[in-house]
Amino acid sequence: MTIQICTIKERDCLDYKKIRLEMVNLYPQYFDVDRAKLNSLTDEEWMLNVIDTIQNSNNRKFLAYDKDRCIGMISCEITNNIMTIGSFYVVLDYRRKGIGKKLMDKCFELSETRGCDVCKLWVSTVNKSALGWYKRLGFQSTEPPILKKFDH
Repeated sequence: MTIQICTIKERDCLDYKKIRLEMVNLYPQYFDVDRAKLNSLTDEEWMLNVIDTIQNSNNRKFLAYDKDRCIGMISCEITNNIMTIGSFYVVLDYRRKGIGKKLMDKCFELSETRGCDVCKLWVSTVNKSALGWYKRLGFQSTEPPILKKFDH
């Protein structure tokens, strides 16, 4: 298995749409989004979202691929030297294979080049496995938002 982590490009729009919808529809309890609205967006509206991300230097979306299959995604935003992780997802049959770590590392690399002091994210307190995983990555809080301080 050769996994590639890529910064999202316009050509990845439909892959992003598919994985984002899979994420919010499979785990509605963890995502505070209007699922009906997301599910009704046209391909053109998804493309505009991707283009907006590409053009905004403070936002990034990374996709993980196993050959031609999109198997994971993460989004992050930088404001005032703080990186905020937005959406983060790895498809079920690819979990516990290091893909989530690779996606997170991509955001951490970006945080280093941009001089971020801290990374924060929100995770449901009932999602104990995710909380444990984030703690192993260096996040320190147990109540949202959870934080990781950088020593760049």
